[in-house]
Amino acid sequence: MRPADAETCRAPAAVCEARAAVFAIASDFDPAASAVLVAPGLLVTNRHTVADESTVRIRDGDGETVEGQVVPSAYGGDLILVRAPGLAGEALEIAPSVQDPVYGIGVDVGPAGRPVRVFEPGETIAAPVAEAPLARWHHWAESQPGMSGGALVDADGRLIGVVTAGGEGRNNAIPVAAIRQLEAQSGPDHAEAHRKIGAAYRACIEGDAALGPGQAGARLDALVAACRSTGNSQFYDAVAKRLGTARRYEEAIRLFELSLAQDPNRPNTLLSLAITYQFAGRGADALPTARRLIELLPQDRQSLFLALRVGKEAGDAALSDRALALITQHHPDAAAAAKTFLSR
Repeated sequence: MRPADAETCRAPAAVCEARAAVFAIASDFDPAASAVLVAPGLLVTNRHTVADESTVRIRDGDGETVEGQVVPSAYGGDLILVRAPGLAGEALEIAPSVQDPVYGIGVDVGPAGRPVRVFEPGETIAAPVAEAPLARWHHWAESQPGMSGGALVDADGRLIGVVTAGGEGRNNAIPVAAIRQLEAQSGPDHAEAHRKIGAAYRACIEGDAALGPGQAGARLDALVAACRSTGNSQFYDAVAKRLGTARRYEEAIRLFELSLAQDPNRPNTLLSLAITYQFAGRGADALPTARRLIELLPQDRQSLFLALRVGKEAGDAALSDRALALITQHHPDAAAAAKTFLSR
């Protein structure tokens, strides 16, 4: 038993056992991330945890540190392989389909030594869109920093996807089927493409961290260029929010739309796009987005109140009435305030 597994696990036994295939990793780029064993001596993690680093440090089942080699890849999604010959453990079984609840497994960055643990479960929000190769699973299972590269599993401990990103409880994971695409585009022949993509990730992540609140001008332009070149929808979203803060609404809208072209069911992107349409004075354009939001998230308070506002301001009574009905059903404490807003 790895030291991290000494803690109590309250999930189903198969989910608790799945922790054995998830490892804590670190690099000079990111000191706390996760990775999933997908074959003997082979792990998968998020590219954003390594950027252009060539090695990572892996904590093995005995608590010892093992070096892993990042496998060069031209794959356009946020995944990368790490080779670590001799790393003990068995790969997780692949889930043939997805049934709720789902569980995230990864590194806990709290004070207890960053153990690998099972986080609180949740339901799926939306499946990946088949026609969008880089679309993701969207879910309510708990996710936090350090879990990037970890496992999203079902109640039988079978692998659904690789934990990636999210916010405000609306989280996402890259579907397990993408690992096969990653493998097909990985190896020494892809070293040059790998270097360029990794450098773009570094420039985007470090540039975003270095840019102060409200900064614009040339530094923001450089950040936009770097983040766009990653091809990663979560970076499109991050820099689009920067553009929105700078009141460059049309540029922000284009990036949010680019993100949704890559992954049409991104709840946080839909929210941000609808809000940006409103700030840009294009409230009517927010209607399709608001309708999609309450279809995806019929119990989400923020989405429902946004739809209520968009429907009223754009003159779509059907939308605002639907939002009010859902607020009354799922958030009865807020129904009076919603009715008051509509009656103004």
